Amino acid sequence: MQNTAISSRNIGCLIALSSISSLLMTGSGKIGQDMWLAVIAATVFAVPLVLMYARIAKLNPGLNLYEMACQNLGNAAGSIITALLSWFALHISALVTQNFTEFVVTISLENTPKVFIIMGMIAVGGFLAGTNFNVMGRWSVIILIIVSGNLFVTLLLSLPSVNFSNLKPVMEHGLPEILSTGFSFGAIAFAETVLALVAFGSAEEKARPYKAYAFGIGYSAVMLLSVVMRNATVLGREMAATTVFPTYVTARIVSPSAFVEHIESIVSLNLILIGITKVSICIRASAMGVAKLLRMADIKKLIVPVSLLSVAVCVASFSNMKELILFVDAYRFYVIPFTIIIPAAIWTGSEWRKRNKKKNGMT
Repeated sequence: MQNTAISSRNIGCLIALSSISSLLMTGSGKIGQDMWLAVIAATVFAVPLVLMYARIAKLNPGLNLYEMACQNLGNAAGSIITALLSWFALHISALVTQNFTEFVVTISLENTPKVFIIMGMIAVGGFLAGTNFNVMGRWSVIILIIVSGNLFVTLLLSLPSVNFSNLKPVMEHGLPEILSTGFSFGAIAFAETVLALVAFGSAEEKARPYKAYAFGIGYSAVMLLSVVMRNATVLGREMAATTVFPTYVTARIVSPSAFVEHIESIVSLNLILIGITKVSICIRASAMGVAKLLRMADIKKLIVPVSLLSVAVCVASFSNMKELILFVDAYRFYVIPFTIIIPAAIWTGSEWRKRNKKKNGMT
């Protein structure tokens, strides 16, 4: 029989890739050399959230996110929450696809219709989503190893170009602006990991949610901090503040010889693989929610319809990268119901249910 269970380690890898995917594609906004401080702030903001997510998974072993909502808040409220979270997962898949499509069009395929790139990326993500969490987990381990190796190589190659004076003046943009940027980037990178709760319904019996989230968030935070500091020290404060795709631009700058010529192509491939991983998580999460609402046992039948919906939402959302970047400021408020209010309600219901069980057991 095929093993479909996923381990804590592999869930952690999914969380890590989900966290780093969008931020590696995004510039430093207006804070340039202070972006590394915003990453630290984003990580601090994320700690209470991920502790809540891990606690929810701990209190509801063997259940996915939608089953947790229905069991702890009732079928009526659970169905509404399932519908909302299904939309959220679908929308995130479209936003991620749009982000990576703009990247591909900007760096190489400027004359290619975006819809073909969108369909190609979602098709691969949908294919991966149609497997199971065990396969997705093993895929994430491989991709994380590749990405980590590539990061290590580019860090070494960038050493001759590094100028730590580019990090000065520290906190030039002021604490409020840094914290505001950190909150925005935390919403993009870490709050979206609430969708990883869908994987715990297929987790091994010995899986440990706290371990999974600690590894995922910790690993991604270290990677993001390394990347933004490398980008800032290589590019300089002005370029770091204005470049849309700093990771790619940095890779082009640090290629010092024919031996590592065009290393930016490898970086581009790695970025796209990370994006496909996040798209697959979102498509599967959305399909699971729709299956829950329709009371369908076979999720695979919904992968294609959900993927097509993701293409439609992606095409209809934004026409260019500028609109997508402008949406970041509003996005941090948009995610609040999905990543804070709904999980807090599920957590409260889970704690209440556990307390009642203890009381009934004592009596």
